Amino acid sequence: MDEAQLADNIAQVRSTIAEAARQAGRRPEEVTLVAVSKTMPVALVRIAYNLGVSHFGENRVQEALPKIEAFHPEGMYWHMIGHLQSNKAGKVVAPFDYVQSVDSLHLARALDRYADQHGKRLPVLLQVNVSGEASKEGAPLAEAPELARPAAHRGTGVDDDCAAGRERRGGTPGVSQAAHAARPAAH
Repeated sequence: MDEAQLADNIAQVRSTIAEAARQAGRRPEEVTLVAVSKTMPVALVRIAYNLGVSHFGENRVQEALPKIEAFHPEGMYWHMIGHLQSNKAGKVVAPFDYVQSVDSLHLARALDRYADQHGKRLPVLLQVNVSGEASKEGAPLAEAPELARPAAHRGTGVDDDCAAGRERRGGTPGVSQAAHAARPAAH
């Protein structure tokens, strides 16, 4: 993919986001575009960044770490997307700026413990499987209140014992991308 094609793709995605936001009664600038850069070379990430994309998502820790080390200018944010095992929590806290796939209190507490060790506040997004499909990741819908209650109550943390994280937006596998992009963040 060359720069012109990437620029066209980004413009098309931004147009789709703008339309979805308008349909939801929101301003397009309230929606954050996260470009999924998994399997893409760091050279393409640089081009996208130079075209105005500042948030990038990776779903494989081992693949992401060299990219983040090679390219992480100020104003650029790396998101851990997809399922994250709690035994890899320590590897993602320092290099990533967000974790979008917190699907259990066990994982939230592990991330919090490592964030505390790094003196870092790590924003997280809770992932809830609202469709109930076995093929989808996320906490079961019945567990969502237990997972979200402490974060909503305190405004920080994912649990009374978690001070470094913060619920920002719930992940909802099975919901259309346009609806997901246009939904307001929970602060």
